[in-house]
Amino acid sequence: LATIALEFFAFSRKNAQKLQTYFHFDSKTLSALPKGKKVFIFCHQGNWESFFHLASLRHVCSFAIARSFRIPSVNQWINQTRCIYGGTIIDRIGGLNKALAHLKNDQSIALLVDQAYPDSKYYSPLFGSRAWSTSSPAILSYRTQAPIIFCHLQYQGPHQITYFFPPIYPPSSGNRTDVIRQIMDPLMRYQEQSICQNPGKWLWMHNRWKQGKYFKVKKAFQYDHFLIVFSCKTLLIPSVHQQFLFLLKH
Repeated sequence: LATIALEFFAFSRKNAQKLQTYFHFDSKTLSALPKGKKVFIFCHQGNWESFFHLASLRHVCSFAIARSFRIPSVNQWINQTRCIYGGTIIDRIGGLNKALAHLKNDQSIALLVDQAYPDSKYYSPLFGSRAWSTSSPAILSYRTQAPIIFCHLQYQGPHQITYFFPPIYPPSSGNRTDVIRQIMDPLMRYQEQSICQNPGKWLWMHNRWKQGKYFKVKKAFQYDHFLIVFSCKTLLIPSVHQQFLFLLKH
């Protein structure tokens, strides 16, 4: 986090030459990308802020969905800095419809997707544990028939290189649940592969495997696994035994 913050300040003034000295797109995987609109996906891995700087400068992607900061003055400065190379930030609140409009106008969109969404209808295993995730990438991709491109950000010495994974193409038809799973499942596998290549550079400070959908419990207890200890004597009580069997099923 400290590295990203320092780099964000270091590149807060427009200097295209300096930016392209330290941040690069892998030429081989970049040249293999399909033409036209695309949905670029990446994690909190490496310097995701400078990815958008370089993508805007090189006209690879000029629109990104981002969450606003609570302090208006800070939010304004950060978004101005993000847009110094011609990009545009779309606020996450109400941003889906705006992103759809840009994609339908043959413009590409970038967004981070490794947040926990316990109220989402989509989940998939992430490193062996159930993780609830946003289905926005699948919705954007399917409704505009834009391929999804997962971006792997990797430091090599003082330089950061972005590698582009093979495209995930949306189906042309299908029911909503099946379509979301057909798009999101391979995207989740890409995330696993990317994180495994350099786990130390994956920044996430909250519970990615938060389970708050079915059990309305306090935030401190919303974990993917938990341990309940019963004594053998307690389990002989019929009501406790039934509750124990219920927990085993879930």
